[in-house]
Amino acid sequence: MKTATLLSRPNPTSARLVAELYALFGVTWIWLGHHVGESHSAPGAPDPVSLLHPLGFVAASTLALYVFLRAANRRFEVSHRAELAAASRYRALLDTSQDAIHVLDAEGRLIEANRAFYISLGHDPDQPPELIVADWDARWTPRELRAKIAGLMGRSEVFETVHRRRDGGSFEAEISATGIEFEGRQLLVCVARDLTGRRQLQRAQLRAERLESLGLLAGGVAHDLNNALSPIILGADLLRARHRGGADDPLIESIAAAARRGAGILRQLLTFARGVEGERLPVQVRPLLTGIARLAEDGFPSSVRVELSFAPGPASVSGDATQLHQVLLSLVLNARDAMPEEGVLTLGVRPRLVGDEEVARLPGTRKGSYLEIFIRDTGPGLSPEAREHLFEPFFTTKSRGQGTGLGLSTALGVVRSHGGTIEHVAPEQGGAEFRVLLPVAAEKP
Repeated sequence: MKTATLLSRPNPTSARLVAELYALFGVTWIWLGHHVGESHSAPGAPDPVSLLHPLGFVAASTLALYVFLRAANRRFEVSHRAELAAASRYRALLDTSQDAIHVLDAEGRLIEANRAFYISLGHDPDQPPELIVADWDARWTPRELRAKIAGLMGRSEVFETVHRRRDGGSFEAEISATGIEFEGRQLLVCVARDLTGRRQLQRAQLRAERLESLGLLAGGVAHDLNNALSPIILGADLLRARHRGGADDPLIESIAAAARRGAGILRQLLTFARGVEGERLPVQVRPLLTGIARLAEDGFPSSVRVELSFAPGPASVSGDATQLHQVLLSLVLNARDAMPEEGVLTLGVRPRLVGDEEVARLPGTRKGSYLEIFIRDTGPGLSPEAREHLFEPFFTTKSRGQGTGLGLSTALGVVRSHGGTIEHVAPEQGGAEFRVLLPVAAEKP
């Protein structure tokens, strides 16, 4: 991990080695001086006493040098350990942050970064590459970056940009940038936060608000239209009774049938707006899905393979079995329509714990344990535009005349009246997956 403040420990010269070299040099100097002196003096036996004073001086100064160097080395060790500890704390603080912290110089070179930064770009944080800002953000030219750093010296600015990952993908990021001067250089300290989750939450909240508004509107319209249709249905029944067997019977029956179809659509709208009431009893989900799978195997083309996937754990919810059966069957039929030629239909159930973040993203849910019933197909999937309006009344991806666009909105109304919701996800391998979340039934004491 590249770290500007981490110090590589140098290899200081050993105090003992320095002292020994000093002593060797001193003795050699004395010996040479003695023999040079002998060569210029009268011959005779050498006087050992004359060597004692210089040798004593060398020994004393060697010892003093050794003691001094040992003390200096200890001070260096203490200082070095303190610097390493401070650098380690600094690195730990950087790496515990979930935000991508990075430092740029005026040329756009990456000087420092934490693990979250490398991970966000798809790099291995244990083997960080040498990067420049253009590797992940093409908006900055060197001149613009130098101007940005100079303009931000001593102050901060928050802006949004797009970061590019190593694999070519991209994501929106919020940058909090501060210009600083360090060791004579102007640097830009940046804290980047991935906005993907925030954008998804905002879109989910907008969809929830839109669906709530549509529900209120649909409820009011359905109630008024139902009042208008009731006299028509009643009048058609009276006309049929008065003119039974007459020439106008086909016309009367046509009026009555059209009014009944309109009333059926209004009931679906009211279901979306208000949900449905019904007896709430423990419903075992696995047998329910097994029965629907058998229906699919018998009624679908042989080119569509049906699979079941049951995870261990609780599989009981509190609800109306008939209503839940209709919801799941409607989703299964939609999956079949997405695979007219061939494909794989997977029905399954697994436990799911909904936390605070998901509660904000999934309106209608509460924090706690849920059962996630999923219906997955291998069809072409849904476009982003279709996903935005998926549960709105009268929205459909089918051809004109092949659907009313009330199936999913009605299913959502039923599931919400059971304390749950329906979620759509796009699997990585393609296709579409609908997840019906229902609260786990409370166990009887």
